[in-house]
Amino acid sequence: MKKIILALLIIATISMPSTKASEIDSFSARHLLSKDASPILNTFTNGLIDRAIKESNQTNDYCSQKYLYKKMKKYLSGNVFHGPVEKYINYNPDGDIPVIRRPKSQSIYRAVGFFEAPVLNLFKTSLGGIVLIRTNDENVVVGADKFGHFFTEGLVYYNKAFKKKKGIPYVLDWGIKTEKGKFGYITTGVFSHGDLVANYLGMTFWANLVKVQIGKGTPFIKCDNGKWKKNKNFDWREYIDSAWDEGINCSHYKRSIQEKVQAQIATLERTQNTLLACPIDSLKLLSLQQKYQKMAEKILYHQ
Repeated sequence: MKKIILALLIIATISMPSTKASEIDSFSARHLLSKDASPILNTFTNGLIDRAIKESNQTNDYCSQKYLYKKMKKYLSGNVFHGPVEKYINYNPDGDIPVIRRPKSQSIYRAVGFFEAPVLNLFKTSLGGIVLIRTNDENVVVGADKFGHFFTEGLVYYNKAFKKKKGIPYVLDWGIKTEKGKFGYITTGVFSHGDLVANYLGMTFWANLVKVQIGKGTPFIKCDNGKWKKNKNFDWREYIDSAWDEGINCSHYKRSIQEKVQAQIATLERTQNTLLACPIDSLKLLSLQQKYQKMAEKILYHQ
């Protein structure tokens, strides 16, 4: 019976359209990050966007929004395991990304069993990587999975909220539901508020791609003489803040693994002689609540 259940869990896990390759550990090695990863990630992401624009301009249609979104999805959204930016970080093909990856056996999830968190154990040889993003205001520790959430789940949010006209409140609640279910507690044992923030901000990217539908400013891409052109280069620092950091915008854990994870974090505090109990910086979390205001209760950590 256990073998049957195991097989069903594996099939269910890998067949989910937005399953990420692994969870991340934002605590164990955060102190080792020192170099800003945003320049290289900006260059890579803009390269993907440029390819999407170039291919969309090769059609005979005069600035076809449908075809533009199709190509942007192709290059940015990714597949069942990870988005292109997330994959680029985790596999670090040129070895020049300042990323840290930890094996599950050396992470805060080391004591978590398969049936408690199937995805964590399917990819237990290495968790997703973490990088440092240096914005104008702060240094932010960000998991590689958040870059996948931004483009992939952000597009899902956009389609539901705007194309299907279900509205932003609906998708925020839908995101919470998925973190309680197939994208969180069921598969990784983790309800990540950082994921919800990346999802929401990713939606703003897609919503403002060719027409500003959230906030103010100018569209990211414009139609110029029948061809798509960028109004500006993409910059991750315009979207990332401490809400992306699971050490600040804390996660909730499934009851069966909560004590195990918290015990590992407590051990890290003793061995590293530093504060790691989440939120690591409560003032930053308070500032985020003020920043996101009414949105905060849907995407930020609260006890």
